Amino acid sequence: MRLKYLFSLMVVIFLAGCATVPQPKPNTGGPVLLSFQINDKKVVSGYGPIISRSGQLVLLAKAGSSSGISTLSIERKKHAENNVLLTTCVTSPCQFEWDISKADNGVYSFLVTIVDSDGVTLRVPFTDSLSIDIENDDAALRLDY
Repeated sequence: MRLKYLFSLMVVIFLAGCATVPQPKPNTGGPVLLSFQINDKKVVSGYGPIISRSGQLVLLAKAGSSSGISTLSIERKKHAENNVLLTTCVTSPCQFEWDISKADNGVYSFLVTIVDSDGVTLRVPFTDSLSIDIENDDAALRLDY
């Protein structure tokens, strides 16, 4: 009787070890903003270039996620105004060329939004990071810090 009980116990342990238990999906860490630049200069909150000439600004955001990037977008905002979507990309890096010849003078903030392939969203604000004070002439674009 004891041998039969021991054998039954061994079979149960063996079968339990063979059973597949669903494993939780590992935490991928979500999306990460690797860099955000204006004309190859790093953008930071509360400090940025003063634009004093008309021209093109190249905004460049780089992001990553172990699951891949679904969308990467760049928005701008001038103080009390609503955010304005500049571009949405489906790959990283994401680049937008902004012709500021018709932009209003003032201080601008930016919002970079990353959505990874798992649906995880990261919003990174850059507050008061660009000042535009354009003298509407044909002089070359200059970034002053």
